[in-house]
Amino acid sequence: MFILNGRLFADRVGKPTSRNLSVVDYVLSSANLMCKIKDFEVLDFCSLFSDIHSPLFLELNCEKVSLEETKSFSTNDTEHIGKWKHEKILEFKGNINTDEVDELFSRLLEKSENLDVVDQNCINVIVDDVTNILLKPAKKTFGVHVNMSKYENNNNNNKDWFNKDCIKSRQAYRKSLRLFKHYGSNVFKQRLRNSEKHYKKTMSDSIRLFNFDFRQKMKKLRTKNPREFWKLLNVKKKTVNNEIDLQSLFHFFKDMNENKDYEAKSEPNFDINHEESNDFLNKSLLLRSRMCVFS
Repeated sequence: MFILNGRLFADRVGKPTSRNLSVVDYVLSSANLMCKIKDFEVLDFCSLFSDIHSPLFLELNCEKVSLEETKSFSTNDTEHIGKWKHEKILEFKGNINTDEVDELFSRLLEKSENLDVVDQNCINVIVDDVTNILLKPAKKTFGVHVNMSKYENNNNNNKDWFNKDCIKSRQAYRKSLRLFKHYGSNVFKQRLRNSEKHYKKTMSDSIRLFNFDFRQKMKKLRTKNPREFWKLLNVKKKTVNNEIDLQSLFHFFKDMNENKDYEAKSEPNFDINHEESNDFLNKSLLLRSRMCVFS
């Protein structure tokens, strides 16, 4: 892994990212991704995004993917093997096919005697065989589950408080940002700061007004229209899909409450009709105390 700060493009010097004093925000990249990086820069501080941190700008070169291809990729079901459990290590070892291991070992010995015939394709085949030998017992031991991923194209704005005033303020802010990037003078820098403050204030006022109106609306619906009240209250809640059927749940708790290690033991036999004990308990407390002292 490599740190991009202070190494590439406009940030070769290493611009501070927090309070214009220190670098606390980094961008990490692998060696394979370095060739895809087109531009990197630490932008000027913007109060819209953070209170003390400066935004980081990173531009990558990548191939364009059409909407149909993205949809086809997203709708594929992904198969995942269950998490490793140390208590099942013996079961995992027992599920490994030893015949496949012996066959692979023989092939490796055969290839090691004549390395001239070993090429990249041969190595890939061996790696795939090793992977399959380990994946088969893992699936059998820890199970497999499928994540159903669906492509959702939702263009609706989920921020109900974002009204026309917010849209106008955002347009003014973006225009000031473009002018400052193009000209870079102090006049446009001051204009950008004023646009930031106005945009932030507009959003804060819009959120405050929306929350106030929503509370007033909920108070009225609570008594006049309870059905609509609960509908609005639960609009953000997700429906819970219980994949475990009731019968499996019943057997699970039934097996859990069964004490299989219990062994029937003989209970002590207490003679409740013992005459000496009854005579002793029926005597007065003072007499019993004297008997205990003298005994």
